[in-house]
Amino acid sequence: MVALNKMKSSQNYTYHLLENDEESSTTLNYNSRGMLGSIGHNEQVNNRGTVKKYVRGELVDQTVTPVQYARNNVLSLLKSA
Repeated sequence: MVALNKMKSSQNYTYHLLENDEESSTTLNYNSRGMLGSIGHNEQVNNRGTVKKYVRGELVDQTVTPVQYARNNVLSLLKSA
């Protein structure tokens, strides 16, 4: 438990911030006969963790850790002729 008050000697703590942003989309593609030919799926994730360390109320250290990835999948439903 953090017991902060107006005295600087009480203001020693670590602050954690997690940010998450995700986006995805799905695409359906049809052939010239109106039949479903393929399905595409795209996913993008951006995560960021920030840790700030305070001693006597002053920021003394900060670490930012980004994590990003993208994934693309395509499922072809067309048969080879």
